[in-house]
Amino acid sequence: MNDYRRKIELEVLPRVVRPGRYTGGELNSFRKDLEKADVKVALCFPELYEIGMSNLGFQIIYDTINRLPWAACERAFALWPDMEKEMAGRGLPLYTLESFRPVADFDVAAFSFSYEMTYTNALAMIRSAGIPLRAADRAGKHPIVIAGGVSTYNPEPLADFMDVFVVGEGEEVTVELLSVVREAKNNGAAKNEILAMLSKIEGVYVPALCGTFESEGRTIVGGNDRESGPKVTKRYVKDLNEIPYPESFIVPGTEAVHDRIQLETFRGCTQGCRYCQAGMVYRPRRERKAAGLVNSAAVLYERMGCEEISLLSLNAPDYSEMETLMDGLMEYTAQRKISISLPSTRMDTFTGELGRKMRAVRGTGLTLAPEAGTQRLRDVINKRITDEEIMRTIDYAVGSGWKKIKLYFMIGLPTETTEDVEGIVTLVNRMAQRMRAGGKGKRGKPDFTLSVSNYIPKPHTPFQWDGMDSMESLREKQAILRRNIDHRRVKLDLHDISTSLLEAVFARGDRKLGVVLEEAVEAGCRFDGWNEKFDIAMWRAAFDKHGIDMNFYSCGGVAPDSMLPWDHIHCGVSKNYLKKERAQAMEGCVTPTCINGSCSGCGAGCESAREIQ
Repeated sequence: MNDYRRKIELEVLPRVVRPGRYTGGELNSFRKDLEKADVKVALCFPELYEIGMSNLGFQIIYDTINRLPWAACERAFALWPDMEKEMAGRGLPLYTLESFRPVADFDVAAFSFSYEMTYTNALAMIRSAGIPLRAADRAGKHPIVIAGGVSTYNPEPLADFMDVFVVGEGEEVTVELLSVVREAKNNGAAKNEILAMLSKIEGVYVPALCGTFESEGRTIVGGNDRESGPKVTKRYVKDLNEIPYPESFIVPGTEAVHDRIQLETFRGCTQGCRYCQAGMVYRPRRERKAAGLVNSAAVLYERMGCEEISLLSLNAPDYSEMETLMDGLMEYTAQRKISISLPSTRMDTFTGELGRKMRAVRGTGLTLAPEAGTQRLRDVINKRITDEEIMRTIDYAVGSGWKKIKLYFMIGLPTETTEDVEGIVTLVNRMAQRMRAGGKGKRGKPDFTLSVSNYIPKPHTPFQWDGMDSMESLREKQAILRRNIDHRRVKLDLHDISTSLLEAVFARGDRKLGVVLEEAVEAGCRFDGWNEKFDIAMWRAAFDKHGIDMNFYSCGGVAPDSMLPWDHIHCGVSKNYLKKERAQAMEGCVTPTCINGSCSGCGAGCESAREIQ
């Protein structure tokens, strides 16, 4: 045991809650000799251990790097305030769980961002590691700080703090990037030379090498016209079956949010929901073969022993081999009492047969996503489901024995009216009554949870030009739901409006927000996605100090021809397609899914794609 680890275990961990977050040593974690590695990577997740260890992408990149014989990857997570205080009080820097080595000793510190509200955690981690916060202040002795994840489709709010952004899927580009770092390190290259080499990799963005200018109050990356400046095209894996899927995931040493085997059935989505960033940026749609998934399930179970298998994708029932996959899994899972679960599911794709197979062992709860309460608004957002299909899905669920159902809706969608919000009430109460009637004679009573989020217009979607609904309007809409939902049958979960406002600011923001982020971190903002830690007053003070209006970024709409802070990032879907879809939305017209062979011309790179001009 090294002296640093002894100090942590004897002096720090006895003083904090949940010390198991910080001890490492879990089953299936890698323990490579750092001294023999050409490139050492600290993979950092800016959230608590139990959340990061439930993130599939984080585990895949950890596995990908450690498969390289010349590289070693270790993990670090955000420190809860008690741990951060104890570490800082003793002058101890942030360390990795595998070797208890300071993060600053690694060649690369790579952050995974899936949510804008983790930005302050990441900056706190950089500072806790003893690494200069701003990229411009780092010398060659410091790690190269890299950011990846879905939030990097608008990298600008973090541009002052990250040396490099990886845009898109990480399996292949990570190997290329680390290969360049390895070669540069062996040749003694300076940091600016390394960054220049990395910028030539497709999918890599280096902010320090790109100029900016002002347009309509926003900081835009590139030259003073639409054609000059960088164009960073996302990376994606063209054939998922050609890249190895992890043969084991780390078994968390303390309770995780999701303690289960995760099988990714496919990536991408062709449903075309106009509010959904993931549905746009993860295109084109690519599937894993069912036989390989069944084999992976068996291998992972033997090495992990979990009691649940989750089939992950944006809408699992769209998987073309679902029947084959379910039959193959059930042959293995039934005798071992392993349950099978799906994430949020489109209601028009859920069938009674699928429901019965999922409940063959034991039910884990069913999650469905109608999103809007009226047919008019569902047409606007291209959610092509009818009230009849929704009711039929409830019948399927009840008939299959489901008693716990969670529903996802949104308020604040473009063109939404009071009648649309009241439509949620009518629809949900009707669903609850239908479920109660269908459940007669069954043991227990249905458990119906309604989760209502506040819509945030995200980059690279047809609604990216539209501002978020005002806080006053959202409060009124939440009040309608509180007053009218049948609380005897439905548990109502409303998302915090102030948190959504801040998320919208950073989702739609530009490089000017760097000073606000730094100010907030200095003031003590951490874990802003947690209600008990979020303090909107501290954030307002940070914005006011630097003369920046939050509503300018969150609620202000822009013309479709305006330049946007993320225009230099090409997600695969063309801007012309997004404009067309927004126009379709305003007309209340739906666009069919291209899963049936009808190409929508989004430009994402499918074999049959024809980009809209």
